[in-house]
Amino acid sequence: MPSLDDPNDFFADMFATPAMRALFSTEAMIEAYLAVEAALARAQSRVGVIPAEAGALITTAAKKECIDFVRLKKDNEFVGHPVLPLVEQLAEAAGEWGAYVHWGATTQDIMDTGDVLQLQEALILIERDLSAYVQALQDLAGKYQHTVMIGRTNGMQALPITFGGKIAVWIEECRRHQQRFQELRPRLLRVQCAGAVGTQAALGDSAEAVHNALAEELGLASANIPWHTSRDALAEYVHLCCMLGASLGRFAQEISLLSRMEIGEVSEPYVPGRGASSTMPHKRNPITCDVITALAKELSGAMGPMYMAMMAGHERSSDCRHVEWSLLGTVSLKIAASLHQSHTLMSGLQVFPEAMEKNLAMSNGLIMAESVMMKLAEMIGRQDAHDLVSSACRLAHAKGQTLKEVLMSQSVVREHLSEADLDICLAPASYTGLSAVYVDRVLA
Repeated sequence: MPSLDDPNDFFADMFATPAMRALFSTEAMIEAYLAVEAALARAQSRVGVIPAEAGALITTAAKKECIDFVRLKKDNEFVGHPVLPLVEQLAEAAGEWGAYVHWGATTQDIMDTGDVLQLQEALILIERDLSAYVQALQDLAGKYQHTVMIGRTNGMQALPITFGGKIAVWIEECRRHQQRFQELRPRLLRVQCAGAVGTQAALGDSAEAVHNALAEELGLASANIPWHTSRDALAEYVHLCCMLGASLGRFAQEISLLSRMEIGEVSEPYVPGRGASSTMPHKRNPITCDVITALAKELSGAMGPMYMAMMAGHERSSDCRHVEWSLLGTVSLKIAASLHQSHTLMSGLQVFPEAMEKNLAMSNGLIMAESVMMKLAEMIGRQDAHDLVSSACRLAHAKGQTLKEVLMSQSVVREHLSEADLDICLAPASYTGLSAVYVDRVLA
């Protein structure tokens, strides 16, 4: 993977995290390739393909301190990939044992396995940060399990829900992402040790033994068959990052919408000056939400090229690999940034129950029309109840009256419902359904 550690990148800490950026730095990439070369030499020494001393001495030489990065960068630009120039320097550093460096391997074996080592560490960071984010959501769901707010469909006020119930839906979605990343591991974390065209012919009868020993040295799984042109596991990694980014973007977009001045039910964590306008002193823009949604949009654009990279030709194809070099690191940085920003958002989210209560009363009871309709339906049938309540809603809206006032003026309603019955039907807290149950379920 190419270096993503440009020190002049003005937005580096907004669209990445230091830990993930370090993981996909030039040094980390080269260290991953060196680790594979060293492990390959040790594996071949164990099996007896190369002299017993060679593995240990090549491992000693396979250190970033032995590499001239200026020379490597120049040679990489000339050759078109870094492995051949790296092997040349490693062979020089290994002295008389340099003849056994990269024995029977091909460039893609080293790069693919090195990429997997980096992605293994990336998964640890992603899963750690996703767990912290889910914990922040669980804290919110528990605290606001019974806090009633208006639910909205198609952007319009619909029926009462609880804020905790809304968050519970997000928790369950994130847990499915956690499960997907766990399920990806055995498909992704496999060695590549197949030689020029995937037959391992250069290692002769020792090929399988070297392959398995290399997997053991690196703590990765053996591959049943070469995957030089089978890029589905890498595409799946990118796909899962994009899916998670879209979920985080959706949650952030919801927070942004709910923080609008005319709604005002939540707000980003308050930090003096953050989100300030250069000309309007009253504004506090949801800048964290903006960053998360921007990252989601950028991530969504990665899947097209990644799917194209799956269309590798013949037994190996370098043009598709060049797409991956850019995407795997970029996607990892962006999802790390999204998780970091999302945790900041949710762990310090400001919630305003009084604004939620105010918005529940905004419609003068119209949001409780379904509740009244279902109660009346028990006495007069659903369709007649629907028509009666629908007519009452239109009248209440036209005259600026409450739904209760209009309903109580109707003899059919008074015949079947007392004022106390109607008050119960019109109470938002009495019509949140299973919202609180969902919270108990996901927190359990």
